[in-house]
Amino acid sequence: MEVKTASSETKLAVGAACLVGKDSGDIYMQYQSPVAKFDDATIFIEGGFGRLSMQDDNYDYQGSVERILEAGYAGRIDPDGPVVVFESAGLLGARPFVGLDILRGDILAGGSFSLSGFEAALDLYFLTDDNENNIFDLGGWDLGLGYRSGYSEVRLVVDSESVWGLHGSTRIAGIDLLGQVSSRESEEHSKKGLLYAVSAATQVGDLGVAVRRDHETEFTLDLSYDLRGLELYASYDANDQGGSIGAKLAF
Repeated sequence: MEVKTASSETKLAVGAACLVGKDSGDIYMQYQSPVAKFDDATIFIEGGFGRLSMQDDNYDYQGSVERILEAGYAGRIDPDGPVVVFESAGLLGARPFVGLDILRGDILAGGSFSLSGFEAALDLYFLTDDNENNIFDLGGWDLGLGYRSGYSEVRLVVDSESVWGLHGSTRIAGIDLLGQVSSRESEEHSKKGLLYAVSAATQVGDLGVAVRRDHETEFTLDLSYDLRGLELYASYDANDQGGSIGAKLAF
């Protein structure tokens, strides 16, 4: 058997395999010779109709609502197996989608809509239900609203766990500024208060500089320098009181 997989790193696996039945009736693959292992794989078909994809259980499919820190995690598929997703090509600013967890039968459905800079997105997560009256129960939802104008953007996300998040970003004098804040999930024995993240980044010629701070770290500093094919980079983390340096070669 020859298998070619497209994943985060394209690999070619060649080998022989057979199907073996167990007493329980389950079927599994037993390779006769070593075969390259892969994960994080996605198979997709894309065209004028949109995109139809199947991904493995390493993906936590989040739908159309962009998360802000801890806000926007209620409407999502946390799969036990492969997930099939259909995303429409879009019509008049609307882009609906539906995702199906093949093993459990759970469904994530929703979509996004944009018009003149305004954006809205909704994700609805339906659980399979064992009782006889209902086929599905609404397990959670995420709602996102936003507005873009030039380099500036503001977004609000709320979800069914009563978690909210705010995001704002802009560019001033060549410096990209970003700020985020969200509430925390209301769980027992969890910390109270708000989560936050702020960052600033700029490019001066071939030198890139980025500074970030959030609720968990004091601050981090990232530097990069492009030598046309060779990129030098360095980073420093105040929490660890250390950092790293390195180089990337492109050819």
